[in-house]
Order: sequence, then structure tokens, then C-alpha cells
Amino acid sequence: MVCDVCGFEAKSGAGLAAHRRKHESRETFGALSSAMERTLSELERLGRFEEVDAARVQALRSMAAALDAHPFNSQMWRELRESLNEVLEADEDADDSLAAALAQITGGSEVGNAEA
Repeated sequence: MVCDVCGFEAKSGAGLAAHRRKHESRETFGALSSAMERTLSELERLGRFEEVDAARVQALRSMAAALDAHPFNSQMWRELRESLNEVLEADEDADDSLAAALAQITGGSEVGNAEA
């Protein structure tokens, strides 16, 4: 008796059934969870997350998994969209602050001798 998912060889039908129940209880990645993992991985690569963002990242993963299981939950879609937008906007605000600081620096007095 062999599991058709992973190749596990069970000694009995009951053992195979228990193994299959174990497989079914594992969280599987659906389309949204896979897309969320790619998005979060890219944001991590870009350096957008710090240790304090761990709960926010896990919330996004959990919402994506919940929506894979129950895709017609409109309230959860709204929460996911708002949370993801907050993560994406946080870095845009940082870019705007950096641009303002650079503009302030470049607007300072000129270096060198003043001509008469």
C-alpha cells in the first residue's frame, strides 16, 4: 500500500488511511498563497521588511491561505487588500522622505568662491 502523493509505503490499509489524513490536514498552497509568497519574497529581497514587520507578514500569509480555502469571503479580501497596500505604501513614504531630504540638501548655498 503506497501513498500516491509522496510514495510512503504503509503496512496496512489503516496505516495508509492515517497517513492520508495527515496529508490532508497539512496546509496546501493555493494560487493566492503562492502569489503572496512570491510578493513577500521580492519585498524581502528589496529590504522592505524589518523584524517588527513579522506579524504583518504572517497576517498576509494567513489571509492568503484563508482566501485559498474560502475565496468568497469578501471581508477577508478587503482586509488583505488594505494590509497589502499598507505594506506597499510604507516604502513609498520612505522614498518621498528621502527625495525631500535630497531636495533640501541640493537647495543649500553653493560651494566655492563667489564672483563679484
